[in-house]
Amino acid sequence: MLRKTIATAAVAALTLAGCAAQDRVARSDTARDCFSATSVRGFTPLDDTTVRLQVGMRDTYELKTFGVCPGVDWSQSIGLRTRSGASWICTRDAMNVEIILNDRTVPVGQERCRVHSIRKVDQDELDTEKAREAELRAARKASRR
Repeated sequence: MLRKTIATAAVAALTLAGCAAQDRVARSDTARDCFSATSVRGFTPLDDTTVRLQVGMRDTYELKTFGVCPGVDWSQSIGLRTRSGASWICTRDAMNVEIILNDRTVPVGQERCRVHSIRKVDQDELDTEKAREAELRAARKASRR
């Protein structure tokens, strides 16, 4: 009887330890830089290997693919897919994500491009890029006069 009680207590302790570990994992997952695929509001291709996603109202993420992603720079519609089927996309799990081009004009199915890296773009970087683009537009406009 005493042996059974000790065994039951040991199992209960291990179960509680497992729950605590799962709780730590859940907390660390929320601390990771993740976003829901359903919160993507738009995208901007920078070139044929880089796409920026507008996520929610304020966040921007940059995805880089393994090599050229044919057509991503002119595509009007993309999708994101994880190998696990999860709707959450995390920066550290980039290699489990694919960009899917939905609007191919050639009827060969969907083009899929594996993602190599994902990073959150900070607001200072975006502000610097916008200022640089404004300067370039102003210089072009001045040179036309």
